[in-house]
Amino acid sequence: MFDSISEKIITLLLVEDDDVDLEKILRLLRKTSLKLTIIESMSAAQTLALINSHQFDCAILDYQLKDALGSDLIAKIKSHKNAPTPIIMVSGNSDERIIADVMRDGVFDYLPKRSLNVEQLIKTLQASLDWAESERLLREDRARFNQLAEGLPQLAWTCLPDGRCDFLNRRWCSFTGINEKEQLDYGWLQQVHPDDHEKLMQTWMSSVNNGTEMYVIFRIRGQSGEYRWFDTRAIPQRNDKGDIIRWLGSNTDITDIELTRQALTNSEQLFHTAFDYAPLGMMMSNIDGVIIQANPALRQLLGYSCESEHLLIPTLFELIHHDDFSNTQFQLEKLR
Repeated sequence: MFDSISEKIITLLLVEDDDVDLEKILRLLRKTSLKLTIIESMSAAQTLALINSHQFDCAILDYQLKDALGSDLIAKIKSHKNAPTPIIMVSGNSDERIIADVMRDGVFDYLPKRSLNVEQLIKTLQASLDWAESERLLREDRARFNQLAEGLPQLAWTCLPDGRCDFLNRRWCSFTGINEKEQLDYGWLQQVHPDDHEKLMQTWMSSVNNGTEMYVIFRIRGQSGEYRWFDTRAIPQRNDKGDIIRWLGSNTDITDIELTRQALTNSEQLFHTAFDYAPLGMMMSNIDGVIIQANPALRQLLGYSCESEHLLIPTLFELIHHDDFSNTQFQLEKLR
């Protein structure tokens, strides 16, 4: 951050085609202690030529020019170099719709010419340059993460604080077979299995709204059309103030593990079905002979109702003939 913009030489683009207004703004700037290199432009055409040959720290832009609207230059000025360039728009027009439009287009602030003064100008310049420096550092940090993410074996991504995706690594795009641009924002949801969509969004938005880490498993469709299971995690990255500046996330393919888990679950369900509906009395006990579970057929055989959940007989030794004790104990010991 700039502790004081008076310590830095600021290259400022001043776009104003009215001689009186131009002189007023220059006079206000001269009254400050700022170290300014001011490059003046009297038209949109001249401005376009200047931004192709110069780099500016910030710009003061008139809304109404003779050959164009100042708003037509916003995108060009903002993108004339890699680092962010804040734009302060000055105008005699107080139409709230116009102000809202230019602010939405990316203008840092909108100042009325009529009440423009030194204090207001310095304050706005300071805030705009502080924002630019913060944004520059944020972009550098994002570039470092993106470079790291491209080397990860997992699918990796980042989202804005509100949950909208702004980056997907090449592995994600290669897996889905769809370019990054089509999947940004919430476009990636098109690749999520329909049965997982609702739970995923509930989990994700809960994390976004509460600022908490996310863990969820869901299926993503690959370019072959096959859905694969992914262990998905996201953590919030915060600035010095504790505000979330982005979400960092990754997806790890766990299809083999998930299919094995499902197979075991199905196997267990099949066993319990066979156990419960077997016509023969069956029970499960631990290696000490304590009965854990008895099926309905055994409960009925012992005189219990089929709905009874527990037997009053605590161990299988109370069920078997005393001549079978030794062999039963021997067989249980072999299981230890």
